Amino acid sequence: MLLDLLDKKLLYYLSKNGRLSYSSLAKNLMVSRETVKARINKLVEEKVILSFPSIYNHPYVGLDLYNFYINFSRMDSQKQNAFEKYIQMHPSIIWGYRCMGNWDYALILLVKNTADLSWILDGFKQRFKDFSRTLILM
Repeated sequence: MLLDLLDKKLLYYLSKNGRLSYSSLAKNLMVSRETVKARINKLVEEKVILSFPSIYNHPYVGLDLYNFYINFSRMDSQKQNAFEKYIQMHPSIIWGYRCMGNWDYALILLVKNTADLSWILDGFKQRFKDFSRTLILM
């Protein structure tokens, strides 16, 4: 089964709290309750979601999960806005958040294989080479 961005975000929220109501999920995803219910039913039917609280089977849908941490050497508000827009629109980034402390951003990536991961990281390095300092992948 191919997962679109909405499915990926839905799985993220369910992985954090598998007991969220359809209404809460709909509000977070900015879609209707009916859309959330239909998506969850399809994910259960396709055996992407194995149980509740949600445990979803990444390998079953051909995806691997990676945590990605970034530190920037310099970033003005214009570059920050460009980066945040980039992570919101990237199809493999299911979650991204600005951090305080050791890292500037933490991301969660869902990828098909290591070649896909390498392609994503190369694209990131090319696009943000002027101001990225540290990239850590786990």
